[in-house]
Amino acid sequence: MTNRNVLGVAAIGFLVISPGSAGAQTTFENDCAKLAAVQGNDAQRLRQLFKLEWAHRMQDSPEFATEVGYPGQNDRWTDRSLEAIERRKRELQAPMKVIQSIDRAKLGTTQQLDYDLFKKDNEDAIEGTRFKDEYAPLTQLDGVHQDTANTLDESPRATPKDYQDIIARLNALPLLIDQAIKLMGKGLESGITPPRITLRDVPQQIRNQMVEDPEKNAFFKPFKEFPAEIPETERGRLRTEAAKVLKEKVIPAFGKLHDFVVSKYIPGSRDKIAMTELPDGKAWYEYRVRTSTTTSMTPQQIHELGLSEVKRIRVEMDKVMEKTGFKGNFKEFCNFLRTDPQFYYHDAESLLRGYRDICQLGIRSFANIPIAP
Repeated sequence: MTNRNVLGVAAIGFLVISPGSAGAQTTFENDCAKLAAVQGNDAQRLRQLFKLEWAHRMQDSPEFATEVGYPGQNDRWTDRSLEAIERRKRELQAPMKVIQSIDRAKLGTTQQLDYDLFKKDNEDAIEGTRFKDEYAPLTQLDGVHQDTANTLDESPRATPKDYQDIIARLNALPLLIDQAIKLMGKGLESGITPPRITLRDVPQQIRNQMVEDPEKNAFFKPFKEFPAEIPETERGRLRTEAAKVLKEKVIPAFGKLHDFVVSKYIPGSRDKIAMTELPDGKAWYEYRVRTSTTTSMTPQQIHELGLSEVKRIRVEMDKVMEKTGFKGNFKEFCNFLRTDPQFYYHDAESLLRGYRDICQLGIRSFANIPIAP
C-alpha cells in the first residue's frame, strides 16, 4: 500500500523527518486546513489540492520522487519510523477536509471524475489504516533488501552532485535497515508476518547485497559508468568513497538484517499461508480484494467467477483441439502447443502479429465476464 507524505520536511540523517512526527500539526495539515477554509472557486481549489498533495507525496516519499523524476529528493529515504508512520496515517484526514469543502456540482465533468477518484483513493487509504501493513516490511518480493538497489539504479547520474546523492543514500541505509528490523519485530509481537514458506529465499536475497567486491555489488552499479562531462579524477574519488561506504556501513548493516531474519524472523513467522489467519485477517483480506479489484464482489464471488472462467475456457480449448484434428488427449495437446516450432515467432513482424492476436483474444474473452454492479 502506498504511503502518504508531508510538506515542509527536514532531512535528518538523509531520512525524511517530519516536524509533526510527535503529534503537532504538520505543514501539510495546516496548508490543507487553510485551503478548506477558503470559500468559492471550487474548481481552482481542487487543482490546488492536487498540487499540494503531489508536492507532499514527493517530499515524503523520496524513492517515488526518484522514480517519477521529481528533482531534489534523491539523497534521502522515506522515514519508516513508527512515529512517521502514525503521522502519515493522521495526515490522511487533511485532504478530506478540503474535499468535503468543495461543491462537486460546481465542477466540470472531467473534474468531477478527478474529484471522485481522489476522494475514493483517500477514503480507501483511511480505511486501510486499521491494518498494520507496516509490520511486514519485508517479503520475498520487496523490502529494503530489494527496493533500495533498484532506487539507486533509477537515480539520475549526470553530475557529481547526482553521485553524491547516491552516496548519501548509501550512508543512510543502516538507519533504514534498523527501522525495517524494528517493524519486523513489531510484526512478530503482533502475529503479522508473511507466511514462513514465502521467506525461504530471503536470506540468500540479503546475502546477494553483501558482495564484498564493489565491482560485483549491485549497489556499486551506478559507479561503473559516468558521463563524459565528469573528469576521471572526480570519477575515481566518487568510486573510492562509494566503495568505502559499502564496506564499512552497507554490508555490515545487511549482515545485521540477515542475522535477524535467519535467527528470529523466519523462525517466528506464521506457518499458515491464508491472510485470514492474520489478526483481523478476514476484514483485511476483504479490504485488499475490494481495493485491488475495484468491484463490490466478495472474495467468494470472485473465486466462483474464476472457476467458471476456467471451465468456460476449457470448453473453448476442447473445441479448438477438435477443429485442428489433433489426435491425443488434452494434456498431450497442451504439450504440443508449448513445444511445436510452428507456434514460435521467428521475426519482429510475426511477433507483432501474434501480440495483436493475443490482445484480440483477450478482449473477446473478457468481454464475456460479468461485472458486479
